Amino acid sequence: MSGAAAAIDLFTIGSGRSSAEHFFDRLVRARARVVVDVRLRPWSRLSGFARKPDLPFLLGRIAAIAYRHEPLLAPTAKLLDDVRAGRIDWAGYANDYLALLSARAVEARFEPASFDRACLMCSEAEPAHCHRRLAAEYLRQAWPRPVAINHL
Repeated sequence: MSGAAAAIDLFTIGSGRSSAEHFFDRLVRARARVVVDVRLRPWSRLSGFARKPDLPFLLGRIAAIAYRHEPLLAPTAKLLDDVRAGRIDWAGYANDYLALLSARAVEARFEPASFDRACLMCSEAEPAHCHRRLAAEYLRQAWPRPVAINHL
């Protein structure tokens, strides 16, 4: 029997450009147990079904999935404003966001096991230019236990 710890299964998902049916189906198929909302403003009117407090209710009612908002994994308002206004490009945003995670020492603030079968969620439709992907990769690199990332 090997002494290696089993990998943490960590998912990511974006609510943007998704129907509620497609969003919840992906979570159910992945057997996610908790959605970890990494948005700075989860109550935004632009979020539709993914708006807090609707999302925690819907997750529980439709899929028996828990919800938690983790602002420590959210970018700052200034960082979001800078990238949206074109003051920094994606590479600058990614660099500043990763530095923010490091400064916050997020890897020490969370128990890795609490992220097993968790799904980092934000509003960006695709993970390529999204902080949820950066957060997942940061945690995979920082935690001693293996982390398998799957973008839903």
